[in-house]
Order: sequence, then structure tokens, then C-alpha cells
Amino acid sequence: MSFWSKFINFTWNIGDTKRDKKIPLPDDVEAFRDISYVKDGDKYNLLDIFIGKKVINNKKIPLIINVHGGGYVYGDKNLYQRYAMLLASFGYAVISFSYHLAPKYKFPTPLIELDKVVSFAKENADKYHFDVDNTFLVGDSAGGNLSFIYGVCQSSEEYRKLFDRLEMAIKIKAIIMNCPAFSLFYNGKNPFSMMHGISKDYYGRINSNDGRLYPLKYLNEHFPHCLIMTAEKDFLRSSIEKDLHVFDEKNVDYTYIYCKDKKKKLPHVFHLNIIEENARKLNNREDMFLKEIINQ
Repeated sequence: MSFWSKFINFTWNIGDTKRDKKIPLPDDVEAFRDISYVKDGDKYNLLDIFIGKKVINNKKIPLIINVHGGGYVYGDKNLYQRYAMLLASFGYAVISFSYHLAPKYKFPTPLIELDKVVSFAKENADKYHFDVDNTFLVGDSAGGNLSFIYGVCQSSEEYRKLFDRLEMAIKIKAIIMNCPAFSLFYNGKNPFSMMHGISKDYYGRINSNDGRLYPLKYLNEHFPHCLIMTAEKDFLRSSIEKDLHVFDEKNVDYTYIYCKDKKKKLPHVFHLNIIEENARKLNNREDMFLKEIINQ
């Protein structure tokens, strides 16, 4: 494990633990925990299902699959339970899942496991009343990257064929990417950068000519309607802004949100601090984004 991956695991865990201690678990959400989404899996193949109590008896409930961030080296479903439960309280069924992390597990392991979660959702739709016709991905940071790649696989047969084990059991209707990295592969010259360390741990010795590393090249107008969010102090902001022109050139239907506060600079994935006012406003806005799509 690189220095940067160790740094992320140590420092981000401190910050996340401190944040979550201030956020109580809601009581308006039903939880089904620690469900295996693959046969003979381990703790990284478990998911939780959260359903808002106000919709739990509905025949069909719109489904959000939440894809956690952490640079592919950190995080799990438990870290995101408060955020996932918040989404469920808006009137959704939410799947929050863990996936195997680098450096032990390399690219594209998380993508294959996301695909397994999608298959699980399709197979268990009747049991949990999932509305598979209104299924959404919500991911941040590396989870935004993973959601983006999955969306490109869905919309580009050429790109999807580069991966040999994807079922794509449900057509994703829309994707929310909060502070995403459209590409985490680093081919730069600074061996001491954080992106170099994460990229080395996640991609290993992969050939830089491997087409799977460049999903932006396969982006097209069939990509699901998406929302892209960044913030003033988001360390991925510059790369997000640099790549937006590709979405324009490919005629992708997207909504772009740049979050800024007059009193303080909003950081990377600030929306996870769900009791903070700016996070509350953004999360409500993203809920409206999804409901507008459902009601179309």
C-alpha cells in the first residue's frame, strides 16, 4: 500500500468518525443489513437495504444504488449508512454496498461487484418492491468514478465489450456524481502525488494503452441523464471542470452544480455531513432532480 493510501485510511477515518458522531441515525427508515450479494462472498460482498417507512408498503419503490467513495482504498457501506438512510427517508429504497479495495484487489474488481449488486437488485425486486424502471446510481469521489464508468458501459457497446463479465441486468435511468473523478488513472510525471499513489495501488502495472482506462473517450449521447456536483474547495474540482467540455461535445444530458458559500469554502464530499445547512440544501436539490426524472 502506498503512502497516500495509508494517509487516506488514517486521516479520512478520523474525519469521518468525528463527523458521524454528531449525526443520529433516523427512525423513519427500515433497515435490512448485511445481505450477501454474491455466493460465498466475504464482508466486502455485503449490502444494506434502507427503505423509507412512508413508502415501504408501496408496490413499487424507486431504487437508489449508493456507491461509496474512498479512492478505491478506503471505505465501506457502514461509513455511508447515515447518508444512505437520508436518501431512503426521501421516499426511496437504497442499496448501500461494500466492495473489495486496493491494493489487494485491482481494477476492475469494484466495477464487477457493482454489476453484481445491480443483478441482485433485479433478482430481488419483487421481494423488496424495487421499481427497476426507476433505478439510479448515486456516487461520490471514487464512487462517482465507478458510477460514471458503469454508465459508459451501459451506453457504449464498444466500451462494454472491453469488460468480459458484466451482466448489466437493469438499465440505469440517471446518475448523480458528487465530486467525481472521471478518471483515476494517473500517467503524470510526479511520483509523489496522491493521484500517483492511488493509481498505482488500484491499477497496478496495467498497460497505459488499455482502453478501459479512458471511459471519457467512449462517452456518447446515450449516457444516462446525470447530475455532476463539485464545490469550491473540492480537490477534484479542476479536473471535473476540465472534462465537462466532453459532456457538451457528446451531447450528454447533464445538470452541473457548483457549490459555494459566502462564509466558508465547501470541501470535497461536503454533502455527507448531512446535518450541515449546505449539505441539506444540496441533498434536497438532488432529491428533486431524481423526482423530476421519475415524474417525466
